[in-house]
Amino acid sequence: MDSLPALPEGFRFHAVTSDDPRVVALHRAFSLEMQSLYGGDGPSRLRTDDHQEPSGGFVLVTEGDEPVACGGFRPLVRRGEWGEEDDSRAELKGVYLEPSRRGRGLGRALLGELERRIVAAGYEEAWLETGTEQPAAIGLYERADYLPILPYGEFRHDPRSVCFRRRLVGLAPDVDLEALEAIEPDALEDGLVDVRRRCHEAVTEIAAGIASGMTETEGRQHAADVLRNRGLRKGWHKIVVRFGENTTRSFHQASKPDVVLGENDIFFVDVGPIFNGCEGDVGATFTVGHDPEMLQARQDVVELWRRTRQAWLAGSLTGIALYEFAQRQATAMGWVLNLDLTGHRISEFPHASHYDGSLDIVPLTPNDRRWILEIQIRHRSRPFGAFYEDLLLADEKLQNDAPALGSARR
Repeated sequence: MDSLPALPEGFRFHAVTSDDPRVVALHRAFSLEMQSLYGGDGPSRLRTDDHQEPSGGFVLVTEGDEPVACGGFRPLVRRGEWGEEDDSRAELKGVYLEPSRRGRGLGRALLGELERRIVAAGYEEAWLETGTEQPAAIGLYERADYLPILPYGEFRHDPRSVCFRRRLVGLAPDVDLEALEAIEPDALEDGLVDVRRRCHEAVTEIAAGIASGMTETEGRQHAADVLRNRGLRKGWHKIVVRFGENTTRSFHQASKPDVVLGENDIFFVDVGPIFNGCEGDVGATFTVGHDPEMLQARQDVVELWRRTRQAWLAGSLTGIALYEFAQRQATAMGWVLNLDLTGHRISEFPHASHYDGSLDIVPLTPNDRRWILEIQIRHRSRPFGAFYEDLLLADEKLQNDAPALGSARR
């Protein structure tokens, strides 16, 4: 995390419980303000057990003896838009500043203190929900580097809901960044480029053999047969073939069974073979039929991947900044980005001997021929998504030699 913003002079933080009478009074004022903005009954009563240490917490701010602001956090264990259960997230709740104390830096200081406590409690991300009628709150979170996400939880169907998340934990400060990008010379020279080409050719052949009426299990068996015939059956990760609604699912989540590819449908293929001791990893999306939004998803996931790569080439962006860029671009394009699938190392097998984490927490600019850039998007309301991943290459000709980019299939 960055250094914490200073608490303005004359204010103090206090660790309290959410049923502290001073918090209850502030929350009552908060509820009245929300009623005036949105109607209805305002926010529900704060549940004391949600914010208890060690999994939660609540902070009161006083000026002298007067309570003027408060905020808390609680665990957010949930199955998200991408289906996977994740207990690394905390949710900010009940953040409120008495109106006369706003505009003095107190909100940012309180947010920083809550983030510090969230990290100390073992969480990696902070999530929150605010609303369209609270532009000052939206501005606070945007200035604090929170990224917009699809509305979730009880407000997920409310058009006035505005939700954000921020990753608070990156790599440990003592990580050897040079060792993190280590690679054998043969793999760097041409090994990874060779297996990448073979992966693209295999994915293209696999996609050509998939047709409407096939089950996902049949598609996966077909993919295994293609890889075996090409001498690529040994893999460092499982073969992934997703049809229809399963294209919204993350890598580690099992597919919904018995899904059959429809006449107007979408699917993706993801392979990770080992060839001559080097790892490959290529994934691409294809369509059958004429569904315009599915066709657009197939095109846009590649376009988003290309924009993110261009940002890498042009701006010397870190891994962290790359996925912040991708998130903003995905939102602008009208898609939801899967922030649980955010790139990884690749090298001679096994890359885990160098680094087994994700690219989106790496505070260095990724070097050529070492990283897989992964992009998975989903439709905001319909149950389908799209996926594309490839090796980041600085050489434009090599990068564009990628037959698995796919084409609309009729």
